Amino acid sequence: MKATFEEDDLNIITEKVITVIKPLLKLKESDDECFLSKEDAARLLGVKMRWLENNQEKLDIPRYRIGGHIRFKKSELIKWASKHKVFNP
Repeated sequence: MKATFEEDDLNIITEKVITVIKPLLKLKESDDECFLSKEDAARLLGVKMRWLENNQEKLDIPRYRIGGHIRFKKSELIKWASKHKVFNP
């Protein structure tokens, strides 16, 4: 089975993919506005990923759902962690 798309449909799909992927491509350590994966967020906090998964909702850890994945904005995570004394950034 072969799918065919109109050019306008492909442009719409491309724009949506770019919208989702663009924030994820900003993963620079020095960039506080970048988004982190759960693994990177746990590493930054010095906790296990399981702890982060179990406590993100209960402790109201700031997070975003981007393309079906949970992401953490580095600057917000550092601010949250400092307030809750999870670590010393």
